Amino acid sequence: MFRVLNLSLRFLLEIVIMIALCYWGFHLEAPLWLKLIVGLGVPVSAAYVWGKIISPKATVKLPLYGVLAVETIIFGLAIAALFELGHGTFAIIFGIVAIINRTIILTRNMQP
Repeated sequence: MFRVLNLSLRFLLEIVIMIALCYWGFHLEAPLWLKLIVGLGVPVSAAYVWGKIISPKATVKLPLYGVLAVETIIFGLAIAALFELGHGTFAIIFGIVAIINRTIILTRNMQP
């Protein structure tokens, strides 16, 4: 039961990443065409990299430290986007929850 809850939280964190990146892209001080490209392109690119490197069915197999590095970059982008949007408290809570979640996955040998 705990495994299901933790992996469900993990999925929710991934969804928040995509929403944060999309929301940030559409709230740039830029022309509409650039907002569309960034608002859709950044989350789609992050999802593509996530699927290729981090997901359980990843086709690019990296050692654990490589996976953690890519994961940290993607989470970091989402946290930076949230800070840029003025949601600093949420960004900090999001980061802490993500670290706790990943730590539990690593210590309990759960496959995300």
